[in-house]
Amino acid sequence: MRRPALHSASTYRQSRRGSLTASPLGSRPQGRRGFLAALGATGLSALAGCSALAPRGPLEGTPPVAPDAPWPTAHGTPANDGRTTSPGPPDDSAVAHWDLFEHADSLLAAYSAPVIGDEYAYVARVPNRDFDAREDASGRLFALNPESETLAWTRPLTVPASGPPALLADRVVVATTAGELLAFDAEDGTARWSRVLGAPAAPPTTTAGRVFVGDGDGRLHALAPDGTRVWSATHGPAVEGPVVGTRPPAVAKPTVGEAFCFAVFGRKDGRTLVAYRLRDGGVAWTRDYPGTRIGRPPAVDAGVLYLPESGGLCALDAATGEERWFHAFGTYRAPSTPAVGDSGVYVAAKNAYALDRETGRERWRYVNASTGHVDYRHPLRASPALAGDALYVGVGCLEAATGEARWGEFGNDPEETADYYGATREAVPARGGPAVGDGALYVTMRYGRLYRFGGGR
Repeated sequence: MRRPALHSASTYRQSRRGSLTASPLGSRPQGRRGFLAALGATGLSALAGCSALAPRGPLEGTPPVAPDAPWPTAHGTPANDGRTTSPGPPDDSAVAHWDLFEHADSLLAAYSAPVIGDEYAYVARVPNRDFDAREDASGRLFALNPESETLAWTRPLTVPASGPPALLADRVVVATTAGELLAFDAEDGTARWSRVLGAPAAPPTTTAGRVFVGDGDGRLHALAPDGTRVWSATHGPAVEGPVVGTRPPAVAKPTVGEAFCFAVFGRKDGRTLVAYRLRDGGVAWTRDYPGTRIGRPPAVDAGVLYLPESGGLCALDAATGEERWFHAFGTYRAPSTPAVGDSGVYVAAKNAYALDRETGRERWRYVNASTGHVDYRHPLRASPALAGDALYVGVGCLEAATGEARWGEFGNDPEETADYYGATREAVPARGGPAVGDGALYVTMRYGRLYRFGGGR
């Protein structure tokens, strides 16, 4: 195993652009939208219209409880902090894989990051942004059985999923680019309920008692495990979206902290980060980022929100939105959602970085030598995952404390030695990152191969 190049120099500054707007206590978001009643005995219904919403969420200050599963949502937890107490695989683990692309109608299909339930691992077919949408018109949800190394079940979707699925009680929930939120039985794939949001949906985030999902008309929805509405909040007037007459669309899965749910919305001239109160959907504060193209969800831990911004990672006070520090990654403009440990924050931004939680200063760097998607060499873009002293990034493992390579590939290998990366832009890990649990690591390659390192789950 080659050793990484470690560097101590970093680009760091204490303040950063981004205008902050605080909402007064007791304020409500504008244009609250309600939900239509359930349609028929099957529980199928639509979300639309306007109604008064009675708050039924947890009180502020109540920490969200993650669903009882090894890795129930992309980035591991409702907080998107990318870490688990469950062990990862041994360094010399056996490798298995599933070729999901064998079930695709088009070779141009792309696939989501995995999530891990009590019995199965789950992956969804998602849009391939690099090709014409007409070549990518349908979607699919997969359940893989790790013990038998077989496909447990699969369900077609009329359009691609918007991102990774999420687990909610005994359901697996997936959102679609047509604005549906669909729930299937996690064991056998039976359809349980669906909701029509009215606009293309971002990927969902789940806690033990809620599912949160943003849509393309500036709304954030909170639903109960049976699909009934808890609250819905609308962000922005209908003139601030990318197209005149539309509201800013949600562009990433929500992040759920102790008192707030954080969502990122797109505008024609940038992005807006909104902090909603879990209790009722009221807006606590917003922060605008003109000219930026934030497309990855933030992570929150211990009262600090870590937001991937164009060119850097910004640490904010989760309660107020005030900036604490900003770390720039040079010319690289698309950092990942970080994994957050007790003393470090870990980011993929072409290279892999460990930053100090308190100051944002660089602790170590694992250098990725690619100059783009060239000759099997690719920049590190997928979010990392942290399990104990192991940091899983790319298709391999680094020492979390030092950045030294333990095993695997990190986008640096040429064709002669690359076992996992390939020559195309799709032959890279899905950007939602790996899933870790019960002694196993799962990595989805965007073209449709799911790897499992280790056993158990």
